[in-house]
Amino acid sequence: MMEKDKRREKRKHEKQEVEVEVLEMSSSGQRPEPEKFTAVTENLSLNGVRIRCPRYFPVNTVLKIRLPLLKRKPVFLRGKIRWVENIEKENIFGMGIEFMDTLPAEFITLMEHLYGAAKNF
Repeated sequence: MMEKDKRREKRKHEKQEVEVEVLEMSSSGQRPEPEKFTAVTENLSLNGVRIRCPRYFPVNTVLKIRLPLLKRKPVFLRGKIRWVENIEKENIFGMGIEFMDTLPAEFITLMEHLYGAAKNF
């Protein structure tokens, strides 16, 4: 029997390069030295994003993601790593990131990107 998908929101499969900055490491709870890297998105929802990157970061690490939405200004989202998988054959890590503390304007821009432009009422 197939297991039911427990996701709260629909995912949009979308591959694009994003800029990521580590804000807080989970093991220490402290802000690390500024560290930025690039990653590639695999899918995106209102609640989070799945990325692939060459570096390992532990669960609960807090990241800031610059997401360049197509035909729109980029949004900056904070998120916490919820799971990590080692994709050995590709020498890369897949990570599930849950967004946190999303500002209303960023949320609306993300919603328009995922579900289409808002209609004028």
